[in-house]
Amino acid sequence: MRTVIFKSKGEKIKGQIPETWEEVTVRQFMSLEINQEPIEILAGVMDIELDFLKETRTDLRPVMVPLLELFNNKPPEFKKIKPKGFIFQGKKIKFPRDLNSIMFGQALQISQLLEEGVNKNLVKIAGIILQPIIDGKYKEENQERYSRLFELLPIVEVFPELFFFAQTLRKALIFGNLNSPVLI
Repeated sequence: MRTVIFKSKGEKIKGQIPETWEEVTVRQFMSLEINQEPIEILAGVMDIELDFLKETRTDLRPVMVPLLELFNNKPPEFKKIKPKGFIFQGKKIKFPRDLNSIMFGQALQISQLLEEGVNKNLVKIAGIILQPIIDGKYKEENQERYSRLFELLPIVEVFPELFFFAQTLRKALIFGNLNSPVLI
């Protein structure tokens, strides 16, 4: 990770940007998927307020250019997608291949989030799916914590499984095959 310091509004903020794909977290990758403008991507990757970056007098090009070059050159492994699962909280995780096999409460939550967009809510949806796998039973109050922990994982470890899951969610949204009253 490369540490950078930005000055704006009379204060300094230290941030870090990844220099290799092995350093890119799920949160940072999703920032790339959700945002369009380079400055929005930078703010999301560094977890810094967008307004702070817009008002900085710091030259952002030396930070932004290498970051965008990194993101434009996705690793070859991303093209050979073979979901095999990943380790999370000491357990082997495979996202469901059939969304009709999830609990009805999960389906309701996911349906509401899908209406707002798959990419925008993919990490929240992952937390909803991960929670009962980790806890052994459905506990809605733990979902946000698992989403936050999931965001910190390296994207290279979870991308195949996450990409496959996102495709499954998009199909559910298109074909309405999630066992929720919203999509039926």
